[in-house]
Amino acid sequence: MNRVMNISESKTENRTTEDKIIWFLTTVLFSSFIILDTNKYISYILLGVTGLIFIIIAFGRQFKFPLVIDRFQIAILSFAIYCALSSIWARNSSAAIEKAVTIFEIMVCMTVLYCHYSRKNSVYELLECVRWAGYIVTIYALYSYGIDTIRLTLASEGRVGNSFANINSIAIITAISLVLSFFKLFYYKFSWSMIFAIPEIIMIAASGSRKSLMIVGIGIVLVLLFRYTNRNIIKTLVRYIFIVVILILVLRFFLSLDMFAGINERMEGLIATFTGTGDVEHSALLRQQYVLAGLTQFKETPILGIGISNSDYILMAAFGRNTYLHNNFIELLACGGIIGFGIYYSMTLWPLYKIWKYRKWGDSCTVAVIILIIILLVMDYGMVSYYSKSTYFYLMIYYLQAKILIRFINENKKIELSSRE
Repeated sequence: MNRVMNISESKTENRTTEDKIIWFLTTVLFSSFIILDTNKYISYILLGVTGLIFIIIAFGRQFKFPLVIDRFQIAILSFAIYCALSSIWARNSSAAIEKAVTIFEIMVCMTVLYCHYSRKNSVYELLECVRWAGYIVTIYALYSYGIDTIRLTLASEGRVGNSFANINSIAIITAISLVLSFFKLFYYKFSWSMIFAIPEIIMIAASGSRKSLMIVGIGIVLVLLFRYTNRNIIKTLVRYIFIVVILILVLRFFLSLDMFAGINERMEGLIATFTGTGDVEHSALLRQQYVLAGLTQFKETPILGIGISNSDYILMAAFGRNTYLHNNFIELLACGGIIGFGIYYSMTLWPLYKIWKYRKWGDSCTVAVIILIIILLVMDYGMVSYYSKSTYFYLMIYYLQAKILIRFINENKKIELSSRE
């Protein structure tokens, strides 16, 4: 099939006042996933903001809500049902049911957003939601901890503790936002809003989060590699070598700064757990042991697992700790077995397959979504994300991008057929 045009060549729709209000509320909603994560009223706030978005959409269409049900909802519902079914063989049935209900509630809320943004020809607005949410969370975190606390933390080479949310959750959204700022700079143009990247860098340093440093490192490398890939293999190879050398020098410079001393030390401890040389960082060693315990359980119950959200029984028996496995892959293998693992990760692999297959037809947002998928898949090695609200927001972006590309391909086929007649 000859290429008629790609998405980047098509006309972009004008944003109405309704679109701008919904975008603002979407950004507030996504920010609240982190800022209000430990708030006991988070479910009501989530429902309230989603309900407001629903009313605005319905009001703008004479109270007829444009309901769209497709693979996105079916995939999430399938996983929620499996979580509920796992309560049959789980030691703690209520824990599995609780996760199933949580995931179902998130699906309902995401459906409202999905129906609105599925009318768009680009996921750019949603990527901007994530970027701005990172700025909002960062500013709120600096205010919450206090500038003096941040300064003392950096001076003492430590890391700030958990406050309104888990510090790793704060650092992760901050790092993803920073990567999206970098992406926008290289694929679009400079925006004055990018000055918020400065407090984000400070927050990442104060968090001492290895995950955030890895996100920034992987993200920036991928942005540059995608941006400067050329059909000429020699030119591409030379550019890649140049980019890698420059990034290594930049990374070494930043890690040599006193403000990054704490996070640098923790990274060295993490590397030592794999190389076997140097001082192994305690938390990294402990998480490695959690992974081994999870794999042992998986070997015993490989098909169905021991029940969703029942990993605390594994660690209580092995270490006397009531916690989770700190690794989404192992958590799902141990608790959901091969079936649960397959259902969950098929939700990411299907849109990734479609997006990669039709990537040449898409706009630059296609690159951003691929980078986002890669980053979050890598991060799943060090965190449990299957019941996070943010996870399903990202999934919505994946499915919308795949939907946009498939829709565009089908439209081009119709144009070709009509031109032949």
